[in-house]
Amino acid sequence: MTAIPNVVLGELIDPTSFGNAVVDRVNELSGLTWTGVTYSAGWSDYTSGGYGGVQYRWVGTDIQLRGVCKHSGTPASNDVMFTLPDAPPYFTGFMTRNFGLGYGFVDLNLSGEVLYRSGDAAYISFSALEFSTVA
Repeated sequence: MTAIPNVVLGELIDPTSFGNAVVDRVNELSGLTWTGVTYSAGWSDYTSGGYGGVQYRWVGTDIQLRGVCKHSGTPASNDVMFTLPDAPPYFTGFMTRNFGLGYGFVDLNLSGEVLYRSGDAAYISFSALEFSTVA
């Protein structure tokens, strides 16, 4: 963990010296803490083969996504997959990697809802997706 500058004394402070609660808060504020999404009906983590479920984290004013999810059936276009705690200042679309070598599309609306658009819903990867929450 990176040391925190003590601007009063001009020295570096090891955050682990404050205990786990402070370390957890430093990680949260620095964007190091990943949080699992809460899925809408029919959607869930895809964990087969060692994949992890969809998570997000803050990095400055950006939100990063990672992980894989699936739908239990055949979702309709515009089906809400999950909702993020913040949204971009503009409507955003992402191309995702889907089952096999296919690709699909999801959209992120101004309310933070992630909407399924197309592609094989048995495996949808959100790895390496990022967006800004400011214009």
